[in-house]
Amino acid sequence: MPDGQTLTGRKSWFLIDDQILCLGSDISCGDARYPTQTTLCQKALTADDQGAFPPTAIDGMDITALPHEQALEPSGPHWFIDTQQTGYWLPAGQDVAVARTHQTSRDFYDSEDTEGDFLAAWINHGPAPDNAGYEYLAMVRATPEVLAGLEARQPYQVFQRDAAAHIVLHEDCLWGCAFFTAQDVTRHTEGADTLPIAAVDRPCLIMAANAPDGNVALSVADPDLNLVDGAAQPQPLRVSLRGAWRLLDVTETVCAWPLGPEPAEVEVVSSDAGETIIEIICKHGAVYGINLAR
Repeated sequence: MPDGQTLTGRKSWFLIDDQILCLGSDISCGDARYPTQTTLCQKALTADDQGAFPPTAIDGMDITALPHEQALEPSGPHWFIDTQQTGYWLPAGQDVAVARTHQTSRDFYDSEDTEGDFLAAWINHGPAPDNAGYEYLAMVRATPEVLAGLEARQPYQVFQRDAAAHIVLHEDCLWGCAFFTAQDVTRHTEGADTLPIAAVDRPCLIMAANAPDGNVALSVADPDLNLVDGAAQPQPLRVSLRGAWRLLDVTETVCAWPLGPEPAEVEVVSSDAGETIIEIICKHGAVYGINLAR
């Protein structure tokens, strides 16, 4: 940022099947000269043999004009589909714009000018925002019918979106948590489903599913590689769960590959009727799949 200005914020992405729930909070910027924006997409528009560009579906209308820029009324939800059939659904209360324009810019090395026709969309937070945020759902291979139906049947709920954590519940009874600080976790409940996480002692990512048989499945990751002289160093993470639990089994993977051959260092440190504390020796950004039973 120029002139010593700063841009800060919290962002998270929750990937579930063909959906990506994107959340932002605590977006602040000291520069009042230009608006702060969250880019939704910027995709090239390629003309066919007759010189026509593919239409852009926005709220059920096919937009073919170029140039075209449209501000979406913030009083209601909106959706659109980009050139690669990725759909974007945005709940009400956000300043969203979609544009089909000819753009000029510099190349990757900032050595020469480039130009082209693009579809672009963004959320506008205004000049010098303080504690701004956003929420949208991206969906691969989206159709107008599915996106139009999301207003009546939203597949997720956002329970927390602040500087401490982003916490969501998907309709598949899957909790997603991005913890940005060590904290005691608010007791979030929907019907009979309660988030089982009670506390974490470091920033981490956790997904949790309460199974019909009463068991709970956790997916835990510490994205901090804790590099020392260029080498990742293991570091402990403690996760507290509500109630008494015993460990069934653990998997440890980096991307899709088992980290092994050594067994994952996960153990129940203490457990009673009120709380169970699990310690995980996190390393290499691995994901720990942890299954527990009463």
